[in-house]
Amino acid sequence: MRIYIVGSVASGKTTLAKKLSNKLGIQCTHLDGIVHIKDRANKE
Repeated sequence: MRIYIVGSVASGKTTLAKKLSNKLGIQCTHLDGIVHIKDRANKE
């Protein structure tokens, strides 16, 4: 299952994502974390 949450800065996306992942028992992955990992790999 994939659920995408989008919105403006400070709109509560992370709070909602954490609550949903806990309630549904699924992993929460933030796009920022994925983008930063790829950026580091490209700089090396």
